[in-house]
Amino acid sequence: MVGFIRRHWRLALTVLLGLVAVGAGAWAVARPTLTRVARPLPELSTPPPRPVKFYVSGAVVRPGVYELSSGDRVEDAVRQTTPTWSG
Repeated sequence: MVGFIRRHWRLALTVLLGLVAVGAGAWAVARPTLTRVARPLPELSTPPPRPVKFYVSGAVVRPGVYELSSGDRVEDAVRQTTPTWSG
């Protein structure tokens, strides 16, 4: 076998390089593909809710500027302007 390789070293080198190329191609095709996993976005800090100011005028007992806090409803605003309202 050694004598064959010495006489035909170019052929042996070509076959060896061919096997390496086939192996590299098979590895490139068969390797698992990398998938990117979507990371959740970091939670953004939101400023605390500010009270809403509004102006009431017209047929109310006490017209003026009032505030509504977070969670208040329009009914609460009407109660502020008309204390006798039974809603």
